[in-house]
Formats: sequence, C-alpha cells, structure tokens
Amino acid sequence: MAQQFPAVADVRELSLESGREISTAVAGLFLFVPLLLESRWSKAVQKAGYPGSEQIPALQAMLALLTPKLIGKRRVSHVTDLSTDEGAGLFAGLNVLPKTTYATDYSYRTERAMNERLVDVLVHQLSLPEPPLSFNLDFHAIPFRGDPNALENHWVGKRHRGEPAVMAFVAQESTRRVMCYATANVLRAESDEMVVRFVDHWKEQTGHYPARVLFDSRATTYEQLHELHRRHVGFITIRRRGAALLKQVQSLPASQWQSCQITQAKGKRRPARFFTEKVTLQDCPTPLRQIVFDGLGHESPTFLITNDLPEPLTARQVIETYASRNHIEHSLGEKITFFHLDCLSSEVRLNVDFDMTLTVAAALLYQRLGGRLKGFADATPQKLFSKFVNTHGRIEIDRKEVVVYFAKRSHNPILKEANFNQPTASVPWLAGKRLRLEFP
Repeated sequence: MAQQFPAVADVRELSLESGREISTAVAGLFLFVPLLLESRWSKAVQKAGYPGSEQIPALQAMLALLTPKLIGKRRVSHVTDLSTDEGAGLFAGLNVLPKTTYATDYSYRTERAMNERLVDVLVHQLSLPEPPLSFNLDFHAIPFRGDPNALENHWVGKRHRGEPAVMAFVAQESTRRVMCYATANVLRAESDEMVVRFVDHWKEQTGHYPARVLFDSRATTYEQLHELHRRHVGFITIRRRGAALLKQVQSLPASQWQSCQITQAKGKRRPARFFTEKVTLQDCPTPLRQIVFDGLGHESPTFLITNDLPEPLTARQVIETYASRNHIEHSLGEKITFFHLDCLSSEVRLNVDFDMTLTVAAALLYQRLGGRLKGFADATPQKLFSKFVNTHGRIEIDRKEVVVYFAKRSHNPILKEANFNQPTASVPWLAGKRLRLEFP
C-alpha cells in the first residue's frame, strides 16, 4: 500500500461547503473558539503585525501554532500527527495544519515587539481587578537541547546544575494569578533591569504603575530597588543574608523580638518571632523597613525588606503577602508540565520567546475556560483538558453554521450550564459562519 502523506496547508483549499461532514479526534478544541472571539484574537494578531502569506495568512498561522499548545503536544515535531485531522485544520481556518518545518520557520520570522503587542491585547480583554495591581515576578531557566554556543549558563533547578539555558522572565497578577507579561529574550547583563522594565511597560500599557511587586532577592539589585521607590511602586523582597547579618541577629536580646502567628498553606498556623528596623542599603539611599523572621521552618532567619508602599503592612501581613509569591512557582510548574515549556529545541532566543508567548496565550485561554465552568475556576490546564477538551466528535457544515457534535461525556452538562451550546457570533477564520456546539 502506498504511504499517504498529509495535504499541504492552504487556506484556499479549505472547504466550507454546506453538507460537508468531518470526524475529528480534537472536537474539544472548538470550546476555545468563543473564548478566542471574546479575547479579540483576530484584532490581537493584526495589531501585533505577525507575518502571513496568501497560502497561510497571519491569523490562520497563529491559530495553527497555538493548536498544539491547547492540546498539550509535547514537542513541535509531534504536530505532524495532527496534520491528517481535518478538524484540527478547520479550528485554525485551514484545510489541515501545517507541518513541523513551517512552525519552526515561522517562529524565526517573528520579533519581540510582535509578541509583546499580542499579549498586551489579550491581557487588556481580561476582567482583572481595579488598578493598581500587585504582581509576582520570577525568572525561569528553560533548558536547551542543541548547539549551546550562543547561550549563557544558568542554574536549572530541575536538573540541579548550571547548563546552557534560555532565561525567561514572568509577571503574574497576584489575585487571579494571570500571566500578564513574559519574555524569554533576557540576557544575564540585562536581567537586573527586568523588574523596572516590567513596571514601566505596565505603566505604558495601562496608565498605572503596579501597586506592589514581589520578587526573589536575585531578581534585581539594590540600585533598582531605589528606581522602584522613585516610581512609587511598592515591593517586598528577601534580602541576601551574609555571615555578618546572621551574627548581628543572633546577638539580639530576646526582649527585642516580637511574637506572631503566621497562617500557612491550608490554613495551618505557625508561631514565629520577628524583629523590625529601618535600614539603608548600598546604592539605595531610600530608608527601607527590614523585618527579620525566625521560626518559619528554615535553618536561618528570613530577612524581608519593603518600602511600605502603597501602604504599610503589619509584619505578619508582609510575610504572608510574600508567601503568596509561591503561587507563581506553582503556576509555572503547571505550565512547564502541560504546555511543555521546557521541551524547546531552538538555539535562537527569539524562537523560544515566541514559544513562551504561545504558552501565555494558551494559559490565558485555559484560565478563561475554567472561569466559565462552575467549580473549575482554579482548575489546572491539565484537569480542564482531561475533563472537557480531550474529546472526539463530528463536525457538520451548513449554509450559516459550523456545528460540532461532541461525544457523550459525564462533564457535558457543565458545558451546557456555561452556555457553550449557544451559537457564537460570526467567526472571521471560518468565512464568517457561526459556530454551534452540541452536547448529548
């Protein structure tokens, strides 16, 4: 038997003729179509200025490259098995999805400014709390497989060693834990500036500086802390503790320590003691409040420094607010696991930055999906995928609509309750036809 090769992806070959039927293994992808419309995906891609061609326009190209992220495909090279599923192609407005080489080549044609503009538009459509907002900031080293000549060495916690890696910087809104900013185009020489660069970017996009930012002591320098204070941006961070600091704390009389109860994960309370003082750090002339905590379960005391903006917090509030920063580490862990952020093979940082941008876009869509489903607002992408998205079905096309019939599943009533069975507005990449989802 002759081997069958997938067709060539071409928007001009997409058939939306009335009466056409398609069987697909990825019917759950179409749950994201109403969310893409709400997010103004078409506008975001257009404003970002992504490249396209007559064969695969920019809108269809970005949808095609987003598709593997939405279904948790581990490697770009694994996209090929989707290229024979016409349902996956239809989701992206194409006859079939393009092959692996297209995905790689396309990412090399993108620019950092495009990625920033895309995320800015998507984040602008979110129902975030009233500004100014607080953010958790963090760096993450993305391991690299390939020629490491152009890359710097970074500590990769997952492998417990330093090795060639791409450094990514992420900002997550504290209340809803939404990734609002991400870049994988960071060099070691500019990493200290990323915190201030982010707050300036947020001010440019929203008109407001963040109210407060939380970050690790290695994220920036004392000089940059002064820059944050000059912008009236609050911060809480850990101070690096040297032998002299530890010796100073150990010599404090017991009378200078105060006691408090710290609420930890799952509501558990831990007794701790703390000591507060005003300090002036080198390269940061702004007097800061330093709070030293002992009894948090660590071998050495924890040194926190804050500029008491936008308003002073009690010592207990400071440590509990900073502890919320753990959420970004958990969130990054979810995205590394499901969206496979650590499975990159490109030696070009801009390529990795594009992959990071797709990860942020996919994460925002999953957050929208969970937010609409009763009882799943805080569900992980993996859970939402397994219960709602990972399903096959049948597609029928008529004169005005594309109708997707989902397979019978126990969680379908939740989708109905969330009104996912209501027809959408016209879908630009489906020739203006509406989409309707049917659940048995």
